[in-house]
Amino acid sequence: MVSPSRNESVLGDQLSATLRSLGLHERPILGGNHRAIVADRFFDNIERLNAGRIPGGTLSLSERDNLLASINNLNRFDAAQNLTARSISARKDDGGSMELVLVSEHPDENEFTFAREVQAAEVGHRYDFIIFLNGIPYIHIELKGRGVGTTSALEQFERYNKNPPGGLFNFTLLLVASDDTQTEYIINNAVRGVRDVARWANHENKKYLKLDAFAESFLNPSFMQEYFRYGILVSPDEKKVYALRPYQYHALVSAIRKMERSLTSNNEDNSLNSWAFHSPGAGKTMTGYAVARQAAAKKNRDGDSHYRKVFVVSDRIAIDEQWTTEHSRFTIDGVGAARPESSAELARCVQSN
Repeated sequence: MVSPSRNESVLGDQLSATLRSLGLHERPILGGNHRAIVADRFFDNIERLNAGRIPGGTLSLSERDNLLASINNLNRFDAAQNLTARSISARKDDGGSMELVLVSEHPDENEFTFAREVQAAEVGHRYDFIIFLNGIPYIHIELKGRGVGTTSALEQFERYNKNPPGGLFNFTLLLVASDDTQTEYIINNAVRGVRDVARWANHENKKYLKLDAFAESFLNPSFMQEYFRYGILVSPDEKKVYALRPYQYHALVSAIRKMERSLTSNNEDNSLNSWAFHSPGAGKTMTGYAVARQAAAKKNRDGDSHYRKVFVVSDRIAIDEQWTTEHSRFTIDGVGAARPESSAELARCVQSN
């Protein structure tokens, strides 16, 4: 009988090989202070992405210390807000401030790497795998012996959650647990429950339970960038981050693809119409909100809004109220929402700018 630790080691070697085949560079952390090494690599990426924004192209020692101190003061939600906004404010030596890019809007400028057995804190908190996005700990993966289930990995996440390592590790958005027969992911909120655990599936709802299949679908760099752009929603109202479930994500991306095609197609193209079905309690309001947000943000070739208005139509007051609540939980840059109470008010909303 193979011991669980041996099983995990073999599974880890297989995952390393899969990640390398997908184009992720392995950057081992061997000895020394792991947190300091992670910080150094983070600053290397900050300087790479912000060469034109940093005076002289390099952060001074005091600027590094100030930025790291600011990050240490962030809670997980504030860190998630900065990461999903793709930038963070930093203080310069002259007393001014500069906005530094964390994640580029240009996919080819972003770099995914991974490391094994990362010591995130001086005591405990040794992570099986961390996937880094531009040097930022982005996804934390815990592996368990093949066939023993993911419960112990999820419990491990909860132990870490009670005493989080802080610092750059507050940026970690996603947690993945796998025993190779079951693979699950969960958003890294300070408060989370069983309902937050999800299993990844393709657009035909085929679940990727085996680790290599999950990795090939979910952990390849092009998909991770797309999911980061579309699949993560931040709710300032609740101080919480949401990760779309597979069916929500695929419905959203399908709608986005049709929106993009509509930019170059005539208005008579019926193939651009689409619909999505969710069963009760499956999160249809959030999916609808995510689609509306992307439609509101869509620009045409001249840089203007492609859709002057986005309409949400419901067949009963309860759904209308649910939608309004959902909208207030999230933010749409520069986009407001109106809820007409009469036909005359609706007409004014339609005609207004």
